[in-house]
Amino acid sequence: MTRTNLLCLAALAAIAGAGAAHAAPRLLSSVPDEKSLVAPTQRIELRFSEPVSARLSSGDLTMTTMVMNGRLENMDMPMGHLATSVEPAHPNTLVLTSRSLLAVGTYNLKWRVAGGAGPLTQGTLIFNVKGAGTHAGPPHHHPAVAPGTGS
Repeated sequence: MTRTNLLCLAALAAIAGAGAAHAAPRLLSSVPDEKSLVAPTQRIELRFSEPVSARLSSGDLTMTTMVMNGRLENMDMPMGHLATSVEPAHPNTLVLTSRSLLAVGTYNLKWRVAGGAGPLTQGTLIFNVKGAGTHAGPPHHHPAVAPGTGS
């Protein structure tokens, strides 16, 4: 192999290695899970393939359905920006926190996250918050039970 070929191979290896070091974080899992039905919460966790920066990350939450008069009603109510943090023991997990417990309904989280010097990654997470007497399943298929009806 000629010296020129060796230099080209070394340059390609360096470029490939640099690209891997600055790859965008990939979402591996979340709590709550996509389309899950959970008890009222203030905390959402997003676990990524590499450490993330709370300072460079954000989450905007919108309530898309709400229980009104015992029925789920479609809506588009922005809940605002969520506080972001990363616990030192879990640098791959972004924690998003709302100011108060989320009410019964369906939520759409639009998140953006950056890891170190890597590019920004974004995505959405849809989940449902249940109330007393709510059965598991997608919100549009299982209407909420009015208090005291027992059915």
